[in-house]
Amino acid sequence: MPRFFFNTRIGDDTIPDVEGEELRDADHAWEVAKAMIVELLEDQGEHPGILAASLVVTDQKGEVVLEFPFSEALIENETPSTRH
Repeated sequence: MPRFFFNTRIGDDTIPDVEGEELRDADHAWEVAKAMIVELLEDQGEHPGILAASLVVTDQKGEVVLEFPFSEALIENETPSTRH
């Protein structure tokens, strides 16, 4: 399984994830990133500027797989619903 690293970026500062987590694919990394952000917002939501932070997810080579702004985790509906 590939290993993904969830680095937190707040302004110009980055808090690196040195351990990472083995996940099946980038879609799973997105799910984990959202869950991590939701938990952080519940615990640290009053911190000034927290909604401007983002998780930068990288692979083992250090390549950015996705960047997930904390503010996007507040959006409940990830996929648009269609009506027929």
